[in-house]
Amino acid sequence: MKRLLGKKELKDIVWGATLLGAGGGGSPKEGLKLIEDMENKVALFSPEDLPEKENAVMVAGIGAPKAFAERSFG
Repeated sequence: MKRLLGKKELKDIVWGATLLGAGGGGSPKEGLKLIEDMENKVALFSPEDLPEKENAVMVAGIGAPKAFAERSFG
């Protein structure tokens, strides 16, 4: 079943990831900025709902908070 995530749900994910990454997860600033710049909702699928032989990706930002502050995700 597909579920659409709006800005509130995505902000909750950013804040939760910030809490769980408290050992060096950095600031939520960049993640919150990405959400504000978005125009559409994000579709969340269960793996069982994807058609056979389809691909899925996970996107994450990895690196030093200082580097993100200087370069951003762009």
